[in-house]
Formats: sequence, C-alpha cells, structure tokens
Amino acid sequence: MPRNPRKESGSGYYHVIMRGNNRRWIYRNDQDKDRCIRLIEEQNREGLIGTAAWCIMDNHAHLVLKAEKEKLSQALKKINLRYAMGYNKREEACGHVFQDRFKSQCIEDKYYLMKVIRYIHCNPVKAGIVKHPKDYKWSSFSSYTNGEKVIDNEQRDFVLDLFNGDLEAFDDFHRIEDDEEYLEIDEDWSKIREENARRIISDYCEKRGITESWQLQASPEVMMALLKHLVEKSNLSYRAIASLTGVSFSRVRNAAEKN
Repeated sequence: MPRNPRKESGSGYYHVIMRGNNRRWIYRNDQDKDRCIRLIEEQNREGLIGTAAWCIMDNHAHLVLKAEKEKLSQALKKINLRYAMGYNKREEACGHVFQDRFKSQCIEDKYYLMKVIRYIHCNPVKAGIVKHPKDYKWSSFSSYTNGEKVIDNEQRDFVLDLFNGDLEAFDDFHRIEDDEEYLEIDEDWSKIREENARRIISDYCEKRGITESWQLQASPEVMMALLKHLVEKSNLSYRAIASLTGVSFSRVRNAAEKN
C-alpha cells in the first residue's frame, strides 16, 4: 500500500518523533543520547534543518525542527542512518534500529509552536522521571534557561522572543497544565519509570562501592537510605519499589516516612 505523502508546514516548523524499532531502547545511556545530539548538530550545521527544541528519551526522541519538507526528510534519514550504523556496530547486530518512517506533524502558528516545545520538554515529567523539565539533562530546556547544549542559536533566540526574552515567563509557561493532544506514541510509561529506577539503584551503588546485591541486604541502614532515595526520585509506587528491590511493602513505607 502506497504511503500518504507528508503534509508541508506553512510555517516551516515540524514536530518530529524518531523511535526505536519494535520499541527498542536505543538511547540507553548518556553516550547514546550525546551521540544523537551530535548528529542533530551536524544536520543543523549543514543547513538542512533548524533545531528549535529536542528531548531524548530511552527509546524515542522528540524534535521541533524548521526545514523545507524535502530537506527535513534528508536530514532525518542521515541522522537515523549514521546513528544506526554506530549502534549496530557496537551491539554486533544488523537490521533496522529505527521504525521505518519517522512521524511528523505540521506546526502552523507561533502559539502552537510554544505549546509543542513545552510538551516535549515535559515528556520526562509525564514519564515520571523528573518533577520539572529543568531536572532532565537530555532536553533543550536548559538550552533556553542556562545556555547549555545549544544546537541552534538562531532558533533559540526566535523562541525566546516569543516570551519577550523573559526566562521567568518561559519557565512559568512550562508549569501550565495542558490537555491538548499532540503527536504522540504509545509508550509504556511504567516500563520507563522502572528503567529509570534501575539507573538510580546502579548510580547509588556505584557511588558507595557496592557491587553485589547481598551487600545491600547485609546493611539495613544503606538499604533504608536507598529505599528512601527511590521513593523521592523514581516516582514508582511503594509496591513497585518493593518488587524491584526484593523487600517488603512495609519496609518501603517505613523508609519513606523516616526523617
């Protein structure tokens, strides 16, 4: 069956989603996410796209791009191909890394552009990974507020002009609840939260030189501190934390209530 041709945006802006094939988790670590950013930067420098916003999760990436329709497709194909080559070489695998065709949606006016940018910056909040977009390392929110990982200064300046250059107004806008529907993919948010919790446990143990699970079980105080840390950082339920760590529900609850 022939594919429907992509619509062309009158404003030149598109909301794009790149997703791992079969929901594969293709951006598992900082190195993977950083490589994705560098590939986006390459296409920005080549002039095929202008990058207004981005957010990289574990198995998909949201982008807000300004481009001509044909150049948009060229840029995304290059990004996906180059990332897939590196990914398959590292994993000693072959075949498709991304879904066959990226998803895109036209953005036709400035106010909708602002809302889409807010939506993708808040994706990690929706996933339960962080409480506020500023706490997520792998999105362009900090590009606007702190000038970190700026891919496209021209697009950054344009978006901030929509807020009259007021960073406080930009931050406040991201705190507004929004029930509007945007381009989305069917994500298993509980799986994303659990994966994030596993990273929290791994980081916690690495900092304390813990290499075996029995070491946690042998030190009630360390385990109690980890459980409290998970309650505060993972957004998992007490029951989910108990299942993940192999302790009782009451022990997790006690850790959460401990001063």
